[in-house]
Parts: sequence; C-alpha cells; structure tokens
Amino acid sequence: VWRVMPNSEFRPQAEMPASLAAADVLVSPRVQGINPPGKLLSYLSAGRPVVATDTLVHNQLLTPDCALLTAPDADGLADGMVRALTDTALTAELAEGSKRALARLCCKSSRDAAYDEIASAVRAAAPRHS
Repeated sequence: VWRVMPNSEFRPQAEMPASLAAADVLVSPRVQGINPPGKLLSYLSAGRPVVATDTLVHNQLLTPDCALLTAPDADGLADGMVRALTDTALTAELAEGSKRALARLCCKSSRDAAYDEIASAVRAAAPRHS
C-alpha cells in the first residue's frame, strides 16, 4: 500500500515528524528557484527515501548518496518514486547516506563556516573609511 501525504507546507511543524514517518517515500518536485526548501533537512531526518528533481534548488543539499535525483519532469519523478518504493537495497543505502548528509550539513564546523562566509561578505561589502 502506498501512502500519499498532504503537502507539508500546509501542516503545523509539530506534526511533521509523524507525517513524514507515515510516508513510504518523500518527494520534492521543485524545478524552479535557487533556494533549497528547508523541508529537505526534515526529509533527510525522516529515515524514508527522498526523491527530488536533479536541479540547482536541490543539488545544494542533496547528492545521489542521500536522495534519488531525477529528471525534472513527470516521467523522471515517477521513475524515481517507483525505484524508491521497490528497490530496498537502494533505499537502505539512501537512508545511510541521509544520516551522513545530515551530519555534514548540521555539524558545528559547517555552521561556523557558513557564519564566517557571511561575515566575510559583510566585511567586503562594508564601505571603507579612511
């Protein structure tokens, strides 16, 4: 039995862990934009296979080690969902990859590096006083 969950953007954040745990596969079909959706981190932490379009919006956080990255069209997403639902060896590998991705993305050194990058950009943009 395949379960389709309602769009996470319309549910309170407190309900997300239970909703994501009830899903068989988590899908992010976004094809436009430059900012990765924040829900991707929740998806990675849910222990479910993630299927996402192979686009800039996802590639900033997701790699083939932690998600099934598909062609950004209906056929690509359908193929990815079928693979995620039927290939248990692949989904086990993706679950382990998701843990590694979260450890890399959410560790203190990554946070510190991001803050350093922001601070450097602010310093570079600040007017210089003589």
